[in-house]
Amino acid sequence: DNQALAWAAAVEYKQANGGQIIRILGTGSMAPLIPPSAPGRNPEETIVAFVVTEDGATYEDVSTGDLVSYKAAWSPKYGIIHVALTQDSGGWIMSGLHNSYSEPQWRVTRDNFLGIAAKVFNWPQT
Repeated sequence: DNQALAWAAAVEYKQANGGQIIRILGTGSMAPLIPPSAPGRNPEETIVAFVVTEDGATYEDVSTGDLVSYKAAWSPKYGIIHVALTQDSGGWIMSGLHNSYSEPQWRVTRDNFLGIAAKVFNWPQT
């Protein structure tokens, strides 16, 4: 199945390059890079991609435009990934590629930072 192939590719990439694998939900905010979950599936519970993070990257390494994975309060089990827009005293303000607005209410901080994406592995959602 396509998800198993994506997982195998992510594991192979991680073994060659380091980093960690993070499961990403299908909310649709990162379309077209990361597809939304299939119709009828709960996007806040459906994994649609695996992201391998840059080996050794820390919160201090985040730059504008980076794809950053983090834990959101509404998703305690799975990672979220958005684009870093700007940093202020509260942390990094993020936005999805498909969003028409930034999300200042959910900042990336040292406490919820998971990693900077090195490579994304996804599969068609049906």
